[in-house]
Amino acid sequence: MAVTVTSGPAVEPLTTEEARMQLRVDLDAEDDLIDAAVKAARAYVETNTRRKLITQTVVLTQTGLHGWLLPLPVLPIQSVTSVQYKDPATGALTTWDAANWQIVQSAEPAHIAPAYGLTWPTVRSDFDNVVVTMVAGYGDAATDIPSDLIAAVRLMTAHFFENRQEEYAGTVVSKLSVGADRLIAPHVLHN
Repeated sequence: MAVTVTSGPAVEPLTTEEARMQLRVDLDAEDDLIDAAVKAARAYVETNTRRKLITQTVVLTQTGLHGWLLPLPVLPIQSVTSVQYKDPATGALTTWDAANWQIVQSAEPAHIAPAYGLTWPTVRSDFDNVVVTMVAGYGDAATDIPSDLIAAVRLMTAHFFENRQEEYAGTVVSKLSVGADRLIAPHVLHN
């Protein structure tokens, strides 16, 4: 199973100004480094929780339809744009009509299941034969993100900004922020 972001977030969870305030940096000389630290912090939180913070388009590619439910390994799901499969006869990627499937969001992770009374289509016996395109994220703005995840982004931004290399002056940089890990722990997606 592969999860690929095809359209990243339009904004970051922290503006450059908000990150400067967190870092207690007054000048704009290091804005590029600050912005890079914010992106790295967002990526850290997203990777460790398997949640997208700001709206993004994500593509899930997997081999086969195993079982009754198809888990969507990213949260929160705003919508599923398409479910596609390789046609057994031609090998062409075919879009399965949206009336044939449903999104099940009553458990984490969310799942796709055939609509009532239907079954999965027959797919070509091949690799990467199921492709699901979806929109995930809490929303289009940082204000849509739970406050504890924003706090984790703030802590990780400071960590990445202050620790710009793995080792300096013979000293290994300390472990990533324990506080950030505690903040994201309730949001970690397990399956």
